[in-house]
Amino acid sequence: MAELLREILRNEKEPLKLINEFFQRESPMHRHLGLKITRLEEGIAEAVFEYNDRLTRVGGMIHGGNIMAAIDQVGGLAVLTVNDKTNQVTLELKINFTKPLTRDNSPYTVKARVRHKGSRTVVVDVTVEDKMGATAAVALGTWFML
Repeated sequence: MAELLREILRNEKEPLKLINEFFQRESPMHRHLGLKITRLEEGIAEAVFEYNDRLTRVGGMIHGGNIMAAIDQVGGLAVLTVNDKTNQVTLELKINFTKPLTRDNSPYTVKARVRHKGSRTVVVDVTVEDKMGATAAVALGTWFML
């Protein structure tokens, strides 16, 4: 998967279009969240998603589990850009929620950056921002490359 992703980024005229189509087709979580990848390069991934009632908890805020899933998805995309193995899994993910995501501050941007790549693990920091650029969540994750 990682090699295919790198090949698309290197050789396609509209790589993000093809990558978004692939993830919309192949990833139920990607579809559930309504993620749209907006930036993908070595060690960096960014995506946006919008308020949707199916993502909320009581009170009309985006449920923290859905925010965590978006962080995991986009962090994993950043890892894919540097993964020289066959696959990967999330080993650890720690999140601080700093501001609620509501209908009024949608859309949201998830930004992931690889901070360290070892021989088997990759450390990534991820932020979630609202439409005004205010930080709604900060995460640090470790992925294990298989």
